[in-house]
Amino acid sequence: MHAMHHALRPAVLLAAAALALLASMSGPAAAQARAQPALPTVKLTAGIHVITAEAATTNQSRTIGLMHRERLAPNHGMLFVFDDKAQQCFWMRNTIVPLTIAFIEDDGTILQLADMAPKSEVSHCSQRRCVTRSKWSRDGSGSAA
Repeated sequence: MHAMHHALRPAVLLAAAALALLASMSGPAAAQARAQPALPTVKLTAGIHVITAEAATTNQSRTIGLMHRERLAPNHGMLFVFDDKAQQCFWMRNTIVPLTIAFIEDDGTILQLADMAPKSEVSHCSQRRCVTRSKWSRDGSGSAA
């Protein structure tokens, strides 16, 4: 598996998160009609790529994710870090830009990648229990950035 390293250790990040929407979303996100302001960022590396990831650290910011963003720069995304290992699921409701999601183990190992289509309500779930998940914009070829 690939390894993704970041400047902050998952143990330090109680709930850093990144880009998509939880499949179990309800409440504030259902009524969200515009993009949330940019969140604080962390730098992640995946091979030769450096990814600037917004850290969603509250339930609300994780739920809203990248909804209603009209564009996302290449190699930018969000990082979600969960306190407990569990299967994590995301969808793309109200998310306009195509994204690639990476389910990441707490040691930085990428467990799984999946391309996600804009405005889709199809759930993308981790195949194993994982701690973190990251999503980022795709380059022009559609490959993971």
